[in-house]
Amino acid sequence: MPFAVGVSLDPASAAVVGELIHDVLAVTGADLTHVSETSPHLTLAVAEEVEVPAVEQLLAEIAGSMPAPALTFSHLGVFLGDERVVFLASVVTAELIAFHLAFHRRFEAMARDQSPLYLPGRWVPHCTLARDLAPDAIPRAVGACGQLVLPLKARLSRIVLASFPAPDVRRAVALRQSQRPTVDAAIEEEEYHQ
Repeated sequence: MPFAVGVSLDPASAAVVGELIHDVLAVTGADLTHVSETSPHLTLAVAEEVEVPAVEQLLAEIAGSMPAPALTFSHLGVFLGDERVVFLASVVTAELIAFHLAFHRRFEAMARDQSPLYLPGRWVPHCTLARDLAPDAIPRAVGACGQLVLPLKARLSRIVLASFPAPDVRRAVALRQSQRPTVDAAIEEEEYHQ
């Protein structure tokens, strides 16, 4: 049974993205069960097998030791492989990459047959809006996102272990929120005072 580890968006941004997912569903007829049964998220890793108790412990340790990075969704993207995915893409920040790398350094010993798409150096941080689209549905999916105002600021709220294809959340742990301003916030603050 395959497993995925992801990080959920905070409730406010999850509501915005959830509404967007439903808009995409309405115009494409895509099967979004995999998205609608889990909260909007970024996937950190996918593996065919994991040592569940060890991964559950890892989630608790990551949640307690690393502050959740802030996200800024800056644009829409499309993966044109076999699954044909439309997604919201996050700006790639040093904080986000460090979070992903710190997770993978420990996760790799607990997982077998990982998907290379989520490994450090290959990962594209994104939030799936629709997948398995017919080629002619891609423009409709993108068009359904036309009212979205970007950039969309978000926070990561929970780290989650789930089995799939029918999403079954095995463990979810709240992430510690950073008390220090993000790099973007520090720049905005500096620009404000100039």
